Amino acid sequence: MRHQCILDTSGYELVFYLQSLDATKKCVGILVEFRLKPSHGNFSIRSGATTTYIAELEKLIMYLENHISALKNNPGNQFHVFVTYDFSFQIQALAGEVRSESEGEFTIQCMVNIGQPEEEGFLEES
Repeated sequence: MRHQCILDTSGYELVFYLQSLDATKKCVGILVEFRLKPSHGNFSIRSGATTTYIAELEKLIMYLENHISALKNNPGNQFHVFVTYDFSFQIQALAGEVRSESEGEFTIQCMVNIGQPEEEGFLEES
């Protein structure tokens, strides 16, 4: 089964296409798409399909949560670059502001690696 997880920003979306690959539930097939919002143009680019550990995606969630917590005390905080083990994408959380538990913003830089060959077991669907 294939699922999508979307990191939604004001100017673009980073879409993670995830597919279960094994019974151990340790790895998933992943393809990452950088997609501009229509108000910013008509552009998207995808990484090659690859495999990543679920633990890597959990680390990404912790990375973003930790950055938001750090912004409460230091709005100029910039975190190190988050890179997955498979190098399919990179994210860096930059300066921003947290006004409340549900309101705030910060800048995110993203890189999608399009140079990897597709692996067997995870096929692109249009």
